[in-house]
Amino acid sequence: MNAKTLAKLSRYFLLISLLFVLVRACGLTTVEPGTVGVRYNNAFGLHEKDLGPGWHLEILGLHRVWRLPSRYLFLNYTGRGALSIRTKDNNTVTVDVSVPYRIIPGRAWSVMDAGNHLTTGGRFRFERFANDTTISVLRENLAQLQSHDFYNTDRRLAIARSTTKELNKALKPLQLQASTVLIRAS
Repeated sequence: MNAKTLAKLSRYFLLISLLFVLVRACGLTTVEPGTVGVRYNNAFGLHEKDLGPGWHLEILGLHRVWRLPSRYLFLNYTGRGALSIRTKDNNTVTVDVSVPYRIIPGRAWSVMDAGNHLTTGGRFRFERFANDTTISVLRENLAQLQSHDFYNTDRRLAIARSTTKELNKALKPLQLQASTVLIRAS
C-alpha cells in the first residue's frame, strides 16, 4: 500500500467515525437503567408506548424523550413526619409507616399524558399526588384500629393488607401502584 492510498483510507475512516459521532449526538438518546423513557413528537404528539433502558431515536427539534423512574419510590412517614391517627376508641396514636410504590409498568406515557411528569421543587408532580392520596387512605383505614390493635401483629397485618388494596384503588387513576403498607412502629 502506498502513502496516497493510506491517506485516502485514513480520511474515509475519519469521515465515517465523525459521521457516527454526529448521528449519536443528534439522533440517539440513552434511557438509563432504573428509568423509563416517554417519547414526545412535536409533529404527532405523545407516543403511547414506554421506552425501556437503552438507546432510542431522538431527532433534535422533532422528538423529546422524557425520563421517569421505573424503580420503587418510597413514602416514609417516620420521626417528625410520622402519621397521627385518631383510632376507633378516640385515642391519638403516632405511627411510623412506609409505602413503596411505582409507576405501573407500561403506563409511564399515561403519567406524562396527564401532565404529572413535570417537576416542582425537585419532585415529580405524581409524587406529590401519591403522597396526598396515601395520607388520606392511611388515615381513613388505620382509624379502624383501636389503640391496642396496633400491638396485635395479626390485626395490624390484616389492616395493612386491606389498606394496600384500598390504596391501589385510589392510586390507579394516577397510574401508580403500591407494593405494600409497612406499619413499623407505634
